[in-house]
Amino acid sequence: MLLRLHVSRWVSFCIGLLALVVSGALGIGVAFGQSEDGPSPARGQASVIAQGVTVLPVGEVGWRVRLASTSTASGQIERDIPGFVLVDQGALLVNDLDAGRQTRLATGEATFLPAPTAYREAPLGNAAASSYRIELVAGSDIGDAGDDQLAFIGEPFASPGGTRDLDLVREVLDADESVDLELESSVAPALLLVTAGAVELVPSSNPDVEPVRLSAGQGAGLGGTVTVRAADGAEATFVTAIIGPEVLLDLAQEAAAPTPIATPTPQPASLVVQALSCPVAYEGTSYAADCIEPLADIAFDLSAASGSSGQATTGADGTVTFVDLVPDTYTLTGGVPGEFASQVVECAADAGSVPSSPAQAQSPGATLTLDDGDAVTCRWYVIPENLRGENEGTVAVSAYLCPETPEDPNADCTLGDASGVVIDGPVVLTTDEASAIPVRIHGANLVWGEEGGLPFGTYFLQPGGMAVPEGYELSDVRGTTGGSENSWTFVVDETNPEAILNAIYTPPAPAGDADSDGDGLSDAQEATLGTDPANPDTDEDGLFDGAEVTAGTDPTLYDTDGDGFGDNAEVVNGSDSNDPASVPPGEPTIDTDGDGLTDTQEAKLGTDPQLADSDADGLTDFAEVGIEPGSATGTNPLVVDSDGDGVGDGEEVANGTDPTNPASA
Repeated sequence: MLLRLHVSRWVSFCIGLLALVVSGALGIGVAFGQSEDGPSPARGQASVIAQGVTVLPVGEVGWRVRLASTSTASGQIERDIPGFVLVDQGALLVNDLDAGRQTRLATGEATFLPAPTAYREAPLGNAAASSYRIELVAGSDIGDAGDDQLAFIGEPFASPGGTRDLDLVREVLDADESVDLELESSVAPALLLVTAGAVELVPSSNPDVEPVRLSAGQGAGLGGTVTVRAADGAEATFVTAIIGPEVLLDLAQEAAAPTPIATPTPQPASLVVQALSCPVAYEGTSYAADCIEPLADIAFDLSAASGSSGQATTGADGTVTFVDLVPDTYTLTGGVPGEFASQVVECAADAGSVPSSPAQAQSPGATLTLDDGDAVTCRWYVIPENLRGENEGTVAVSAYLCPETPEDPNADCTLGDASGVVIDGPVVLTTDEASAIPVRIHGANLVWGEEGGLPFGTYFLQPGGMAVPEGYELSDVRGTTGGSENSWTFVVDETNPEAILNAIYTPPAPAGDADSDGDGLSDAQEATLGTDPANPDTDEDGLFDGAEVTAGTDPTLYDTDGDGFGDNAEVVNGSDSNDPASVPPGEPTIDTDGDGLTDTQEAKLGTDPQLADSDADGLTDFAEVGIEPGSATGTNPLVVDSDGDGVGDGEEVANGTDPTNPASA
């Protein structure tokens, strides 16, 4: 709703600075002069939430409020009008390109943008961010909202000119609470914008007149002394934009006589790290402008030369903060997301850039020195490499030598040599000229499909040709769905177009932990589980016993969830082998009678898909047929008395006799 108030009918525009005074607490309002060193315009419970000094436009000007919605990162925006950005919903990242400063704004937070300036903005999180644009514009431009929605346009007034302080002051009123805004000596009208609840406005000198009501999103231009009261018996929040005193930049202050200064108490330093993602394969240098996507859940380690250390993980805004740091030289390292990415680290304090050098560690990072009281911010720009070809997908293979089974191979292991690996599937991939698709080498990583892509499908990594360092053996290939020492299965498809495989080598297990069949389980573990230590795939479902334990399936059952599809068939096709309702895509899944057999399976068996017990012998069709070896009764689901001994199958099972043996009745 657009509200345009001509408030001069009862409030005069005068000259002075706004003061907020809570009624009943501080008494009458206090007017402040326009001196350059005057006090803050915020009084009582009010607070300045954004402020800046800028050159005002000349001629006729006026206040304008636009309501904008930001759903994607913007391009560079040039603006020649001063004002504020106040977030109404969501979170917004504003990048002042001229100042080289990024500001994260949550709901209710604001920032000042001077004129002229260039900036970019982007929403944080999955939802769009809405914000008020509170601007001081030329009188002829007041009604121009561009692509945004007009929330308020004020009456034009003569610009006071000069370089002046602009403040945005917020006041939160309890139910039925009021506050006096004293504007008697203001150089220009102030703007009031309600951001939550509703308020009523009356001239303080005539409180009995009919009040002007403003709801959230509505505003008014004000002068004189005005009483603002929370309406409807509820809390209300409003902000006031104020044109403050002129800042005389060309006047030098006289130097004060030196006075003795006590030895200062050492102040701890702080370090803020923000992880930001750049475009894939980014080759530019305007990191602050182009790399604005925050990266969450990135772990950083900070270690001092003196030996102390700390760890922290970034939040949704990509930021982590280390505080109470003593002066020292620190090394900052972190976990860059993905296997293939480069990074640029830029650090700065209020006084300017902070020298840093690459960290001498396997993980990427930087080394910098923090002095007493330093407040340093490091931007950690991550540049993902473009590993995917134009068509289909890619596969990358690396080898790691680990002292034991690692949680994070990058942190816990050293890189090995993956040369000699063979990958079979829709095409055969090797590390020599015989490969159907050429291999690219990125350090110790081997990549296929960067040029032209790799056909989608199921592949089998065969590590036999890889050189195994003395004292190590292959224990796992991460990124696969399971396998053995000879072949490991993985899929490249729309959901996993960039397969990343890590071959993990560890020292051999002690003799007491022998794994006779090489299925990933020791003989002692197999004895406990009831699996065959001489057969790597006890239930012959295509998944080795060790892989089944890792996946949470039963290594003694061909079909753990009893849905008619073997565990390996489900793993390869992406369905859940522990959920009977989850089956491989494209397979018939309808079970009309709910007996555990699909209608398709019943059609093959000749049973009635409309009856759970086709022969009415007291046993369901599924109980008679079963899916797993040994899980069925072995009886005929179409015959009441399978062994012809005169006793029905269900009755024999209930009595504990064998329904398939006529001598057992």
